[in-house]
Amino acid sequence: MKLFSRILFLISLIILVNYSFDFLKSNNRSLLISFIIGFIATYISTFFVKNDKLNTYIRWTSAVIVISIFAYILIFGVIWSFSKRP
Repeated sequence: MKLFSRILFLISLIILVNYSFDFLKSNNRSLLISFIIGFIATYISTFFVKNDKLNTYIRWTSAVIVISIFAYILIFGVIWSFSKRP
């Protein structure tokens, strides 16, 4: 399970980098969903292994990335759409 969580974290990071440097932002919603699911699965899978320093780092990094993406979606997707703009 330790190897699975580390490989899943690496794949999620690769997808995140690919998503970040993709210039066709309107066509890659599947990349967004796949790296969010990847980081959530990485976060959950790190609880099933022995708690060493690298797994703690992977857990907190995954949590920060997922929370920041959900905060971005909440702020700019929901709250921004309800604001009255001229």
